Amino acid sequence: MSASVRKLLGFCFLLLVAGHETTTNLLSNGVALLADHPEIRDQLRADPDLVPLAIEELLRYDSPVQGIGRTLTREVELYGQQMKPGESVLLLFGSANRDDRAFPDAEVFDIGRSPEPPVALGRGIHFCLGASLARMEARIALDALLANPAFSWDADLADAERLRSGPIRGFASLPVR
Repeated sequence: MSASVRKLLGFCFLLLVAGHETTTNLLSNGVALLADHPEIRDQLRADPDLVPLAIEELLRYDSPVQGIGRTLTREVELYGQQMKPGESVLLLFGSANRDDRAFPDAEVFDIGRSPEPPVALGRGIHFCLGASLARMEARIALDALLANPAFSWDADLADAERLRSGPIRGFASLPVR
């Protein structure tokens, strides 16, 4: 197998794993949030056109990827902190998405929030290649779950088990009915 074929297969594997992991955890975090906010769940059931706004708020409020490490390629100053090329930094998406300077009342889960894009999917040249696919998958799954009158979940999430992962936030187990 040639080096270019290996690279292509490696990239396809990366997309498969990254897309599966993040979308799965976006959905589990979303189900948990909707269990905690039944008024929003009922609002989405009554008006499915609000689901895309809800997905953006889910990405912001409880991002499936909480952070990622990077190595600086140039000097950067941020809030008075000088950082040099070669230094490692940890970009905390979960923290940035709760920054009141960018998102007023950031601790409130609000699907009516002005659609300032969360940093859950990155920005600039590091914007997630699968962002549109993740949003589409989340829309299809949430539409199906919300449309099913038999679908329910425990509001207290007593039997739910969170993933034990540094950068990834989601559930290893989230029982639903």
